[in-house]
Amino acid sequence: MKKRVWRVGQSLPMNKSMLGPVPRRKEEIEGRKPE
Repeated sequence: MKKRVWRVGQSLPMNKSMLGPVPRRKEEIEGRKPE
């Protein structure tokens, strides 16, 4: 299940922000999209 989430996060930047697999990328996404 975790592997599936990773694949979806890679395809969807929004999902990645919700999952937050990478704190560095998550901050960048949050700064670009505060939503």
